[in-house]
Amino acid sequence: MKNYKVLISICIILTASLFIGCIKEQNNEFIKNNSIAENKPLNLNSVITEIGSEDCMEFAPQTSNPYSIANMIAAKAELILNDEFECNYTLIEIRATHKYIKFKPENIDQLEILKDDTTLILFDYPMDRKRIKGGTYYRDPLVADGKPNSQWTCISTDQSIPAGVPYELISDLYLPEQDPNLVLYYDTPFDGCINLLIDQAMKRTGNFDTTSYDSTITSGATAKIKINLSPPPKWSPKGTIRRYDNRINANIGLEGVKVRAHRWFETREAITNNIGHYNMGAEFRYPVDYSIKWERQDFDIMNNYIGQAYFNGPNQKSDWNLDIASDKSRHFAHIHLACIDYFYHNNQFSITSPPKNTTTNSRLSIAARYINDGPATGATHAWTRPLGLIWQIIIRDPSKRSDFLYGTTIHELAHYAHWGLDKSKFNNCDLKIAESWADGVEWSYGNWRYGSYGDKEVDINGNNTTTSSTDAFQERPIAGPTYNNDPTYYDTYTPVVVDLLDNNNQRTTPSTHVANPTYWPDDRVTGYSLSQIESSMKKSLTWSDWENNLRNDYSNSTEEFLDELF
Repeated sequence: MKNYKVLISICIILTASLFIGCIKEQNNEFIKNNSIAENKPLNLNSVITEIGSEDCMEFAPQTSNPYSIANMIAAKAELILNDEFECNYTLIEIRATHKYIKFKPENIDQLEILKDDTTLILFDYPMDRKRIKGGTYYRDPLVADGKPNSQWTCISTDQSIPAGVPYELISDLYLPEQDPNLVLYYDTPFDGCINLLIDQAMKRTGNFDTTSYDSTITSGATAKIKINLSPPPKWSPKGTIRRYDNRINANIGLEGVKVRAHRWFETREAITNNIGHYNMGAEFRYPVDYSIKWERQDFDIMNNYIGQAYFNGPNQKSDWNLDIASDKSRHFAHIHLACIDYFYHNNQFSITSPPKNTTTNSRLSIAARYINDGPATGATHAWTRPLGLIWQIIIRDPSKRSDFLYGTTIHELAHYAHWGLDKSKFNNCDLKIAESWADGVEWSYGNWRYGSYGDKEVDINGNNTTTSSTDAFQERPIAGPTYNNDPTYYDTYTPVVVDLLDNNNQRTTPSTHVANPTYWPDDRVTGYSLSQIESSMKKSLTWSDWENNLRNDYSNSTEEFLDELF
């Protein structure tokens, strides 16, 4: 079922729908380039998402901060007293090099100020507590309902703090591994001295990791590490992120994912390439907490209304490879895929991307809800916020295919892009224009992404069809049977964009599900491009406007049939 709700805020009327994508032609080159054929395990360190890891994150009780100024001073003093330094320890000047901060935004505007500051690496959860259960979200229990979640970060002492957002300075920090005065000693014998101080600080607070040392650590409760023993070797986090596509039964590399490697107050980020591979390009000595933060500069994905969507990976000292297979994270992954395609891969259609995050538009926030309440039809609706849009996408059936999830998101993004083309026209145009355009964009992207694997339209009884993909999105009668007992449905969600693009007349090749061919429009129009259709559509307020703009703006050998089709 598609629900359409009109919510008015700052004079914006949003439309949204949920429908299935349709595919016409095989695109083997695109499929091959995106590793669709690769469905084998990556290696022994691969992780598969599980539903049990998709709830709220949980953390161990707070421990003393090993990087606090007081603890670092005490750790250095103990090493000197026990004559454990075998280096010129006077080079280590303990002082505040960094600040550990908790931002407390009061509203979405203040949260946007933080997110727009590209110098900040923000966490929706504490950076100094051990995670004992992974999840897809965290909610600060001290934050009132209706307010944005707290944001934790670590910044250098010379870095400016964004104005206009309340914050708490949790602690001044000394980070030896990020001390600018010690950079020249990294990867030299003195690097072991730096590591010795860090280890001692960890021991004093009960946070020492013995597993990384293996046989280089002496036994007993008062184990000591001598400088002549080599510290753990450095390594660089890397791996591959893939999504399971249940339309083609394969794991496919996921492009554009923000992956994080985090240990205490040191965080590195990397973006996956077109086959899902990432490499942090930075080295650690110890295991890191891996995670995905489902955001980019122009959009982010929210876990329901609660806050930023994540996926928490393992704590390990090796590559992290992830196959996203369970329902909730798979939902996020396909929303992300559609956003990457429409925001950054729209050149193949020469159409306008959704509004980018600029001084006049904020990023698009998508509130993704996963509701497993049986095999009901999905539904969507949309609403506004002061600095942009939040679009809610509800998928009620956990068995929904990947092309359905992908196509649904493309459809919603098409509404957002339409709004960005001409806000006044969008706010006042016929609903039939908005929904038919979004369906056409959904069909085009589905064809580009999936080729002949694309979604088949449900028939008038709500059953999946087994007809060829050219019938998809054209199983919509203009008379006779109705969809879900809604007599106006097919007069709002029309295949007119598909009909303008393709060379298939559903009147002469009717569906096998309904015998009467007059139930379908007579489509003798072909040869328009999606960019031409968009250009004429954005100027249109009425259905006849769209037809007339097409006729007046472009010369087409089949334009004499436009009136018949419309």
